[in-house]
Amino acid sequence: MSVKHGSRVEVLFDGNPVGVLTNFAPNEDTGMQPVYGIGHLHPQELATTRYTGTFSFSKLLVSDAKVQDIGWIESDQKTLAQISENFLTREGFNIEIKDKYTNQVLKSYSGCKVASRVLNVTENAIII
Repeated sequence: MSVKHGSRVEVLFDGNPVGVLTNFAPNEDTGMQPVYGIGHLHPQELATTRYTGTFSFSKLLVSDAKVQDIGWIESDQKTLAQISENFLTREGFNIEIKDKYTNQVLKSYSGCKVASRVLNVTENAIII
């Protein structure tokens, strides 16, 4: 086992990197369920029934030029509400955790969609 440090979490739309996430915390659940056999009181094995995953992060830092290039926002859409709404209605996006020095993909999540969001208004900042 090797230890990786200095990794970077990128958000990609249609294969194009548009930003990075900070404090990324994924949670994966494989839905392990006991399998019982006829005549056995106790489960004989555990089987994976479905995969679900959630993640949270504290900030999404995007490049205006990159999101305009891929059509994520129009050049006249600059309000926080418009950008946030586009993020929620996208067909899906990918997340890649990369080694900061070699650019090697350590882990990737594909077809991600936003299910819920929290809007935090704090002193001198608005964080979505």
